[in-house]
Amino acid sequence: MSDLRQVGPNEWVGPEKTGITPHLSHTEHAKRSYKAGNVLHEPLMPGNHIVPIDYENRPTEHMGEFWDAYSAGGHETFLDMRPHSSHARGNILYSMLLAVFLWGGYKCLNAMAWGGDWELNTVDQGILAVFALIVLIGFFRPVALPIRLHKRNQEVYVKHKGVLYRIPWDECELSVMYKGFYLGAASIKDTYQLVMWLNPKHAVNQDLTGQKYEKLLLNEVVGEHIPAYGYYEYIRRYMTGDEPFAMTISTEEKVGGRNKELLNQYGPIRAQFNYYFFATVALLVKPTFFCLTYAPIKDKWPEEVHEWTGERCNWI
Repeated sequence: MSDLRQVGPNEWVGPEKTGITPHLSHTEHAKRSYKAGNVLHEPLMPGNHIVPIDYENRPTEHMGEFWDAYSAGGHETFLDMRPHSSHARGNILYSMLLAVFLWGGYKCLNAMAWGGDWELNTVDQGILAVFALIVLIGFFRPVALPIRLHKRNQEVYVKHKGVLYRIPWDECELSVMYKGFYLGAASIKDTYQLVMWLNPKHAVNQDLTGQKYEKLLLNEVVGEHIPAYGYYEYIRRYMTGDEPFAMTISTEEKVGGRNKELLNQYGPIRAQFNYYFFATVALLVKPTFFCLTYAPIKDKWPEEVHEWTGERCNWI
Protein backbone atom coordinates (compact mmCIF):
# COMPACT_ATOMS: atom_id res chain seq x y z
CA MET A 1 0.00 0.00 0.00
CA SER A 2 1.06 3.57 -0.63
CA ASP A 3 2.02 5.76 2.34
CA LEU A 4 1.01 8.89 0.43
CA ARG A 5 -1.96 10.83 1.88
CA GLN A 6 -4.07 13.40 0.07
CA VAL A 7 -4.60 16.37 2.38
CA GLY A 8 -6.06 18.86 -0.08
CA PRO A 9 -7.55 19.23 -3.58
CA ASN A 10 -4.03 19.32 -5.04
CA GLU A 11 -1.75 18.33 -2.18
CA TRP A 12 -0.30 15.00 -1.11
CA VAL A 13 1.96 14.34 1.87
CA GLY A 14 4.39 11.49 2.38
CA PRO A 15 5.64 10.04 5.67
CA GLU A 16 8.15 12.03 7.72
CA LYS A 17 11.63 10.54 8.00
CA THR A 18 14.72 12.27 9.45
CA GLY A 19 12.83 15.55 9.38
CA ILE A 20 11.92 15.30 5.67
CA THR A 21 8.24 15.24 4.71
CA PRO A 22 7.38 15.17 0.97
CA HIS A 23 4.79 17.78 -0.06
CA LEU A 24 3.66 16.92 -3.57
CA SER A 25 1.30 18.58 -6.04
CA HIS A 26 0.50 19.00 -9.72
CA THR A 27 1.81 22.33 -11.04
CA GLU A 28 0.67 24.35 -14.01
CA HIS A 29 4.29 24.89 -15.02
CA ALA A 30 4.82 21.13 -15.32
CA LYS A 31 1.62 20.64 -17.31
CA ARG A 32 2.61 23.41 -19.69
CA SER A 33 6.36 22.88 -20.01
CA TYR A 34 7.42 19.29 -19.28
CA LYS A 35 7.33 16.44 -21.75
CA ALA A 36 6.36 14.23 -18.81
CA GLY A 37 3.24 16.38 -18.42
CA ASN A 38 1.07 16.33 -15.32
CA VAL A 39 3.64 15.00 -12.85
CA LEU A 40 3.19 14.78 -9.08
CA HIS A 41 6.24 16.47 -7.61
CA GLU A 42 7.74 18.97 -5.19
CA PRO A 43 9.73 21.75 -6.92
CA LEU A 44 12.96 22.56 -5.06
CA MET A 45 14.87 24.75 -7.53
CA PRO A 46 14.69 27.58 -8.50
CA GLY A 47 14.09 28.95 -5.05
CA ASN A 48 16.98 27.42 -3.13
CA HIS A 49 14.65 25.26 -1.03
CA ILE A 50 16.51 24.07 2.07
CA VAL A 51 15.82 20.46 3.06
CA PRO A 52 15.55 20.27 6.89
CA ILE A 53 17.45 17.05 7.55
CA ASP A 54 17.38 15.94 11.19
CA TYR A 55 20.55 13.93 11.78
CA GLU A 56 20.32 11.56 14.71
CA ASN A 57 23.92 10.50 14.09
CA ARG A 58 26.10 13.62 14.14
CA PRO A 59 28.97 12.27 11.99
CA THR A 60 26.60 12.03 9.00
CA GLU A 61 25.52 15.66 9.04
CA HIS A 62 28.25 16.56 6.52
CA MET A 63 26.38 14.36 3.99
CA GLY A 64 29.50 12.45 3.02
CA GLU A 65 27.36 9.41 2.20
CA PHE A 66 26.04 11.24 -0.87
CA TRP A 67 29.59 11.97 -1.98
CA ASP A 68 30.38 8.27 -1.70
CA ALA A 69 27.23 7.13 -3.50
CA TYR A 70 26.77 9.62 -6.32
CA SER A 71 29.88 11.71 -7.00
CA ALA A 72 32.28 11.08 -9.88
CA GLY A 73 34.92 13.32 -8.28
CA GLY A 74 35.61 16.81 -6.99
CA HIS A 75 37.84 19.62 -8.23
CA GLU A 76 38.65 22.97 -6.67
CA THR A 77 36.04 24.75 -8.78
CA PHE A 78 33.52 22.08 -9.80
CA LEU A 79 31.83 18.90 -8.65
CA ASP A 80 30.74 16.02 -10.91
CA MET A 81 27.62 14.11 -9.85
CA ARG A 82 26.40 11.01 -11.67
CA PRO A 83 22.89 10.59 -13.10
CA HIS A 84 20.78 7.55 -12.26
CA SER A 85 21.78 5.73 -15.45
CA SER A 86 25.39 5.66 -14.20
CA HIS A 87 25.17 4.90 -10.49
CA ALA A 88 22.48 2.24 -11.10
CA ARG A 89 24.32 0.80 -14.07
CA GLY A 90 25.22 -2.47 -12.35
CA ASN A 91 21.60 -3.36 -11.53
CA ILE A 92 21.02 -5.23 -14.80
CA LEU A 93 24.31 -7.07 -14.51
CA TYR A 94 23.59 -8.05 -10.92
CA SER A 95 20.04 -9.15 -11.80
CA MET A 96 21.27 -11.34 -14.65
CA LEU A 97 23.96 -12.95 -12.48
CA LEU A 98 21.31 -13.70 -9.86
CA ALA A 99 18.98 -15.08 -12.53
CA VAL A 100 21.71 -17.38 -13.88
CA PHE A 101 22.50 -18.56 -10.35
CA LEU A 102 18.85 -19.36 -9.59
CA TRP A 103 18.29 -20.98 -12.96
CA GLY A 104 21.48 -23.06 -12.60
CA GLY A 105 20.45 -24.10 -9.10
CA TYR A 106 17.06 -25.22 -10.37
CA LYS A 107 18.69 -27.27 -13.14
CA CYS A 108 21.06 -28.95 -10.68
CA LEU A 109 18.31 -29.78 -8.19
CA ASN A 110 16.10 -31.10 -10.96
CA ALA A 111 18.89 -33.33 -12.26
CA MET A 112 19.73 -34.69 -8.81
CA ALA A 113 16.14 -35.22 -7.68
CA TRP A 114 14.64 -36.64 -10.86
CA GLY A 115 17.65 -37.93 -12.70
CA GLY A 116 17.34 -35.30 -15.36
CA ASP A 117 19.88 -34.59 -18.06
CA TRP A 118 22.89 -32.54 -16.94
CA GLU A 119 23.61 -31.42 -20.50
CA LEU A 120 22.26 -28.14 -21.81
CA ASN A 121 19.50 -28.60 -24.36
CA THR A 122 18.46 -26.09 -27.01
CA VAL A 123 16.08 -24.29 -24.65
CA ASP A 124 18.78 -23.99 -21.98
CA GLN A 125 21.24 -22.61 -24.50
CA GLY A 126 18.64 -20.11 -25.66
CA ILE A 127 18.02 -18.94 -22.09
CA LEU A 128 21.74 -18.47 -21.48
CA ALA A 129 22.08 -16.61 -24.78
CA VAL A 130 19.31 -14.19 -23.76
CA PHE A 131 20.96 -13.59 -20.38
CA ALA A 132 24.33 -12.99 -22.04
CA LEU A 133 22.81 -10.64 -24.63
CA ILE A 134 21.13 -8.52 -21.93
CA VAL A 135 24.41 -8.29 -19.99
CA LEU A 136 26.41 -7.33 -23.09
CA ILE A 137 23.91 -4.67 -24.12
CA GLY A 138 24.01 -3.17 -20.63
CA PHE A 139 27.79 -3.35 -20.42
CA PHE A 140 28.53 -1.86 -23.85
CA ARG A 141 25.89 0.87 -23.56
CA PRO A 142 27.76 4.21 -23.49
CA VAL A 143 28.34 5.57 -19.99
CA ALA A 144 26.60 8.93 -19.57
CA LEU A 145 28.54 11.96 -18.44
CA PRO A 146 27.87 13.30 -14.93
CA ILE A 147 26.30 16.68 -14.38
CA ARG A 148 29.02 19.25 -13.75
CA LEU A 149 28.28 21.78 -11.01
CA HIS A 150 30.66 24.72 -11.37
CA LYS A 151 30.72 26.66 -8.13
CA ARG A 152 32.86 29.57 -9.29
CA ASN A 153 30.83 30.16 -12.45
CA GLN A 154 27.53 29.32 -10.67
CA GLU A 155 26.57 27.20 -13.67
CA VAL A 156 25.55 23.61 -14.33
CA TYR A 157 26.77 21.79 -17.45
CA VAL A 158 24.78 18.85 -18.77
CA LYS A 159 25.07 16.72 -21.89
CA HIS A 160 21.91 14.71 -22.46
CA LYS A 161 20.78 12.93 -25.64
CA GLY A 162 23.45 14.74 -27.63
CA VAL A 163 22.36 18.20 -26.44
CA LEU A 164 24.73 20.37 -24.39
CA TYR A 165 23.11 22.59 -21.77
CA ARG A 166 24.69 25.56 -19.98
CA ILE A 167 22.38 26.34 -17.06
CA PRO A 168 22.73 29.24 -14.59
CA TRP A 169 22.38 27.77 -11.10
CA ASP A 170 19.58 30.16 -10.11
CA GLU A 171 17.59 28.94 -13.16
CA CYS A 172 18.29 25.24 -12.66
CA GLU A 173 15.03 23.30 -12.24
CA LEU A 174 15.11 20.40 -9.78
CA SER A 175 12.20 18.59 -8.18
CA VAL A 176 11.43 15.40 -6.30
CA MET A 177 8.86 13.45 -8.30
CA TYR A 178 6.58 10.68 -7.08
CA LYS A 179 6.23 7.53 -9.14
CA GLY A 180 4.20 4.57 -7.91
CA PHE A 181 5.89 1.20 -8.33
CA TYR A 182 3.24 -1.47 -8.94
CA LEU A 183 3.93 -4.83 -7.36
CA GLY A 184 0.79 -6.52 -8.67
CA ALA A 185 -2.58 -7.32 -7.08
CA ALA A 186 -3.26 -3.57 -6.70
CA SER A 187 -0.21 -3.21 -4.45
CA ILE A 188 1.85 -0.02 -4.79
CA LYS A 189 5.31 0.77 -3.45
CA ASP A 190 6.12 4.47 -3.24
CA THR A 191 9.02 5.50 -5.48
CA TYR A 192 10.70 8.91 -5.39
CA GLN A 193 12.91 10.42 -8.08
CA LEU A 194 15.18 13.44 -8.10
CA VAL A 195 14.74 15.00 -11.53
CA MET A 196 16.54 17.82 -13.32
CA TRP A 197 14.29 19.45 -15.91
CA LEU A 198 16.32 20.69 -18.88
CA ASN A 199 14.99 23.95 -20.28
CA PRO A 200 15.42 24.09 -24.09
CA LYS A 201 16.52 27.74 -23.86
CA HIS A 202 19.73 26.60 -22.13
CA ALA A 203 20.80 24.36 -25.03
CA VAL A 204 23.95 25.70 -26.70
CA ASN A 205 24.64 23.29 -29.56
CA GLN A 206 21.09 22.94 -30.92
CA ASP A 207 18.13 25.25 -31.45
CA LEU A 208 15.29 23.74 -29.40
CA THR A 209 12.92 26.68 -29.67
CA GLY A 210 9.33 25.60 -29.09
CA GLN A 211 10.22 22.26 -27.54
CA LYS A 212 9.39 21.12 -24.02
CA TYR A 213 11.73 20.39 -21.13
CA GLU A 214 13.68 17.12 -21.11
CA LYS A 215 13.72 14.96 -18.01
CA LEU A 216 17.11 13.93 -16.59
CA LEU A 217 16.78 11.37 -13.82
CA LEU A 218 19.42 11.84 -11.12
CA ASN A 219 18.16 9.41 -8.52
CA GLU A 220 15.40 6.82 -8.04
CA VAL A 221 14.72 4.70 -4.96
CA VAL A 222 11.76 2.41 -4.34
CA GLY A 223 10.13 2.80 -0.93
CA GLU A 224 12.30 5.69 0.27
CA HIS A 225 12.36 9.46 -0.25
CA ILE A 226 15.45 10.39 1.81
CA PRO A 227 17.99 9.64 -0.99
CA ALA A 228 16.19 11.94 -3.46
CA TYR A 229 15.95 14.88 -1.07
CA GLY A 230 19.44 14.22 0.30
CA TYR A 231 21.00 14.17 -3.19
CA TYR A 232 19.41 17.54 -3.90
CA GLU A 233 20.47 19.03 -0.56
CA TYR A 234 24.03 17.84 -1.12
CA ILE A 235 24.42 19.65 -4.45
CA ARG A 236 22.55 22.70 -3.13
CA ARG A 237 24.99 23.02 -0.24
CA TYR A 238 27.91 22.73 -2.63
CA MET A 239 26.66 25.46 -4.95
CA THR A 240 25.65 27.84 -2.15
CA GLY A 241 28.54 27.14 0.22
CA ASP A 242 26.22 26.14 3.06
CA GLU A 243 27.60 23.98 5.86
CA PRO A 244 28.10 21.32 7.02
CA PHE A 245 29.37 19.74 3.83
CA ALA A 246 31.96 17.12 2.91
CA MET A 247 33.76 16.33 -0.34
CA THR A 248 37.25 15.33 -1.45
CA ILE A 249 39.25 17.36 -3.95
CA SER A 250 41.30 15.01 -6.10
CA THR A 251 43.30 14.90 -9.30
CA GLU A 252 41.87 11.46 -10.13
CA GLU A 253 38.32 10.28 -10.74
CA LYS A 254 36.69 7.87 -8.32
CA VAL A 255 36.83 4.97 -10.77
CA GLY A 256 39.91 4.10 -12.76
CA GLY A 257 41.55 1.49 -14.91
CA ARG A 258 44.84 -0.35 -14.58
CA ASN A 259 46.98 0.59 -11.60
CA LYS A 260 50.41 1.53 -12.95
CA GLU A 261 51.87 1.58 -9.43
CA LEU A 262 51.09 -2.14 -9.08
CA LEU A 263 52.78 -2.79 -12.40
CA ASN A 264 55.94 -1.01 -11.28
CA GLN A 265 55.92 -2.54 -7.80
CA TYR A 266 55.12 -6.20 -8.50
CA GLY A 267 55.98 -6.68 -12.15
CA PRO A 268 53.70 -7.55 -15.07
CA ILE A 269 52.63 -11.09 -14.00
CA ARG A 270 51.67 -10.23 -10.41
CA ALA A 271 50.09 -6.97 -11.51
CA GLN A 272 47.94 -8.76 -14.11
CA PHE A 273 46.84 -11.34 -11.53
CA ASN A 274 45.86 -8.62 -9.05
CA TYR A 275 44.08 -6.67 -11.77
CA TYR A 276 41.87 -9.55 -12.88
CA PHE A 277 41.32 -10.79 -9.33
CA PHE A 278 40.01 -7.44 -8.12
CA ALA A 279 38.00 -7.03 -11.33
CA THR A 280 36.25 -10.32 -10.56
CA VAL A 281 35.60 -9.26 -6.96
CA ALA A 282 34.17 -5.94 -8.19
CA LEU A 283 31.92 -7.78 -10.64
CA LEU A 284 30.42 -9.87 -7.84
CA VAL A 285 30.40 -7.34 -4.99
CA LYS A 286 30.11 -3.94 -6.72
CA PRO A 287 28.71 -4.47 -10.23
CA THR A 288 28.11 -0.73 -10.71
CA PHE A 289 31.76 0.05 -9.96
CA PHE A 290 32.77 -2.75 -12.36
CA CYS A 291 30.60 -1.37 -15.17
CA LEU A 292 31.82 2.21 -14.71
CA THR A 293 35.46 1.14 -14.55
CA TYR A 294 35.60 -1.34 -17.41
CA ALA A 295 32.87 -0.15 -19.79
CA PRO A 296 34.56 0.30 -23.19
CA ILE A 297 32.37 3.19 -24.42
CA LYS A 298 32.41 6.40 -22.38
CA ASP A 299 31.15 9.81 -23.43
CA LYS A 300 33.35 12.91 -23.38
CA TRP A 301 32.62 16.57 -22.81
CA PRO A 302 32.55 18.90 -25.84
CA GLU A 303 35.36 21.44 -26.13
CA GLU A 304 33.06 24.24 -24.99
CA VAL A 305 32.86 22.78 -21.48
CA HIS A 306 36.64 22.63 -21.15
CA GLU A 307 36.76 26.30 -22.15
CA TRP A 308 34.07 27.27 -19.61
CA THR A 309 35.76 25.40 -16.77
CA GLY A 310 39.34 26.22 -17.76
CA GLU A 311 40.29 22.58 -17.24
CA ARG A 312 40.12 19.44 -19.39
CA CYS A 313 38.42 16.66 -17.45
CA ASN A 314 36.24 13.78 -18.68
CA TRP A 315 35.47 11.95 -15.46
CA ILE A 316 32.71 9.34 -15.58
